[in-house]
Amino acid sequence: FELPFSPHHPLAPPRATLCTSIYHPGVDPQGHVCQPLTSPEHWRPTTRAVQGRQRGAGNGGTAGGVASPD
Repeated sequence: FELPFSPHHPLAPPRATLCTSIYHPGVDPQGHVCQPLTSPEHWRPTTRAVQGRQRGAGNGGTAGGVASPD
């Protein structure tokens, strides 16, 4: 998992990316996590990065347990 912060942080959200390939509805083919909290529309300067991590770990820290269809 990479969580790079923009030079504009805290005004811009970090970009969450999975480094390991996974098939999951919340992750695009490039590994970018597609969650409202990491989108500019939903990010607030008062949001803490740990809140995004906690939401992603809400299922026990796994990425949904969804295996690749291959």
